[in-house]
Amino acid sequence: MPIFTYFSQQKTINPKIVFQKETNYYNAKVIDTYLPTYGNSRILVLDFDFHSIQWGKETQAQNYPEMYPIFANLKKDIKNILVIGAGAYTLPKYFKDYYKNTDVSVVEVDPEMINIGNVFFDLKNYDIKTIIGDAKIVINKKEEKYDVIFGDAYNSFVSVPWYLLTKEWNGEIKEKLNDNGVYAINFIGTLSGEKSKFTKSVLNTFKISFPNFYIFAFGKNPEYMQNITLVGIKGELPINEKELRQKLSAGKNSFLADKIIPISSFENLPSIILTDNFAPVEKLMGPTIKSYFPKNLFELKKSVSSL
Repeated sequence: MPIFTYFSQQKTINPKIVFQKETNYYNAKVIDTYLPTYGNSRILVLDFDFHSIQWGKETQAQNYPEMYPIFANLKKDIKNILVIGAGAYTLPKYFKDYYKNTDVSVVEVDPEMINIGNVFFDLKNYDIKTIIGDAKIVINKKEEKYDVIFGDAYNSFVSVPWYLLTKEWNGEIKEKLNDNGVYAINFIGTLSGEKSKFTKSVLNTFKISFPNFYIFAFGKNPEYMQNITLVGIKGELPINEKELRQKLSAGKNSFLADKIIPISSFENLPSIILTDNFAPVEKLMGPTIKSYFPKNLFELKKSVSSL
């Protein structure tokens, strides 16, 4: 769950490193601090990426991990959920809290995330199964099918596992869903302008396998870098965008109703269909990286060095 775009606008107060370890994949830190937006917070830092924030239960961040109520409106009788990418287990814990009798599993490549989750992020209090391995390999080996699969393995916009975005991968995921199952994928991108070619490419690739889908975006401006979540249905749409917005506005985390982006409003920009043989993710992200780093890299370095 990459959050450093939000964190770079925050001022930490009395940050304290409570854990640090060089894992096989990351330089991992857990930091306790106070953030003006979130209050007393615990942050998981992976390399220079401020990856996950755990804040007080009284605080609502209005970001994509809080979109867990959406799925109850799209699929009846959800019995099992698979999340790809653990981080601090924020999203899997939300799922387990909200869908009490549902089996929740996580695929995570770094086994150290289990220990970090247990010791620092309350994972030990949850009945959540973790499968260690690369999602591409794990998914193809598993015979089990799921009602909901949520792809959240994208560490940051500069560290995107391209093979989890391709047409072939989406097809493999679809085969692991039950009828009318839901596949959601979260990534960082922009909705309009020159920098949106990556988003458009992910979207046009996604809808080959999931032609019936919804778009959620968690930014204030379509040209800003933000979390974007595509939610695809293995089957017909259970409700249209207008009906979904009405249901969300009357339910838990009602702010989600305002996060739906009409599919018809997307600009007709050029895009690339991402395949296992051709997925130039780094090139597509080039305009975003060039515009982001001159403005924010100094602040990011300063934030990291001060911890």
